[in-house]
Amino acid sequence: MENNSTLENVLTKNINDIYYQNINLLPPTLRMASGPDTRFVYPSSINLPIRANGTNPYNNGVYLIRNVDGPKAFSYNFTLAINKSSRKGFEFSASYNYGISRVINEAQSSTSNSQWSSMETVNGRNYLTRTESDNSGGHRIFSYVSQKINYFKKKMSTTIAFTYTGQSGAPFSYVYSGQAVRDGINFNDLVYIPTASELQAMTFLDLTSNGVTYNAQTQKDAFEQFIQKDKYLSKHRGAYAERNSNRTPFTQVVDMKITQAFNLKLGNSTYSAEIGYSMFNFTNFLNRGWGRQFVVNNDNYSLLNFSYTSATNLTPRYTFNPTTPTAPTVYQRFNPSYTARWLSQLEFRVRF
Repeated sequence: MENNSTLENVLTKNINDIYYQNINLLPPTLRMASGPDTRFVYPSSINLPIRANGTNPYNNGVYLIRNVDGPKAFSYNFTLAINKSSRKGFEFSASYNYGISRVINEAQSSTSNSQWSSMETVNGRNYLTRTESDNSGGHRIFSYVSQKINYFKKKMSTTIAFTYTGQSGAPFSYVYSGQAVRDGINFNDLVYIPTASELQAMTFLDLTSNGVTYNAQTQKDAFEQFIQKDKYLSKHRGAYAERNSNRTPFTQVVDMKITQAFNLKLGNSTYSAEIGYSMFNFTNFLNRGWGRQFVVNNDNYSLLNFSYTSATNLTPRYTFNPTTPTAPTVYQRFNPSYTARWLSQLEFRVRF
């Protein structure tokens, strides 16, 4: 029996971070007219009046790319791994990894506009702070076990292997659908999490969904229940939601593979052939409710619909659909690494 273990710690810190700023915007000097959310709001006409007559020919953003002043992005990873193997064909390995990542800007999009606009914030994309990254790993547990059985004087062998992967869910943010900041970007303004008394004082509009109309009080009651059921929201009432403060559920997946090998000696040459059968997400094969994968599109979850009374009246108005699910969408793509359903694969190999 051979055994070995490894322990690894890696700390990475950015020396020069990239910061995107839209310098074509007037500063946000207004405030919401009422309610507990007191963030800064941009004026109804947000572009700088750069011409003598007060006009601006640039309807889109004008972006300044510079290095970050102040705290920089960093990441930390801790890994513990154990491996065992024997001459009798038994192999086992297991590892635990914990990783966190904090960023100013994700800087992983394709254009300056999307680099700037895709960040979730409280006071607008021009005022970023260091937050949890979309790629922050969290906890990950991986294990592999296999047994190889030789027979017929090692001319044939059968190997049975299982792998287990347990992974923290992907980070996501709770945002408004609509523009609370009014910097021209929808869906990326972080929500304010009201207390129970603050929620009752907020202005909700009637909402009709799938032929059913929900009045203001029904929506408030449903939103109150949603907050109470959410671990993060219920603990941070009276504050703004943090970027990537939540995660999709922890996922657990077992994969299986069976390999049948044949060794044939013809003259002075030995040929080998293998037939392999793999089942990805074997967990889901055993029980259709197991092995689920979850995803939140664009790494954010539109919790409330938001609007102002008018361009000049900054009284906030909300709607909340009582049928809003409390869990993210089940991932249904058919990539073997991510699918929420089991898949199988048959392989043939010949070695000369």
